[in-house]
Amino acid sequence: MEVVKEREMYAAAKEKYHAIQTYLNQNKDASLEHLQKHFHSNYSTLIKYQEWFGPFKHLAPNRLGPEMRQKRIKTIKKALQSHPNATGRQLEKITEINRKMIYKLIREEKLR
Repeated sequence: MEVVKEREMYAAAKEKYHAIQTYLNQNKDASLEHLQKHFHSNYSTLIKYQEWFGPFKHLAPNRLGPEMRQKRIKTIKKALQSHPNATGRQLEKITEINRKMIYKLIREEKLR
């Protein structure tokens, strides 16, 4: 009985994963937050689908993820090498990163 229920749950999850991927193919760069609202799914459920069936294609990068943080740090470092005396506002124009985020990363990563 339990095995049958697990199979049904797995099949339903796979079906929902494919529905989400179809949606992403039509609406490129939708975020996980957008998918949560559109499909009425929890963040952890969407992550679990990706672990089981593979990463979603055309998904917008997680703005809060470690990859984005490292990308921002690298961008700020490069801008500071070119413009060592630049103010936060100037760095914001150069990097297109929010000024408050620039200040936060400079402080946390000791970039100056």
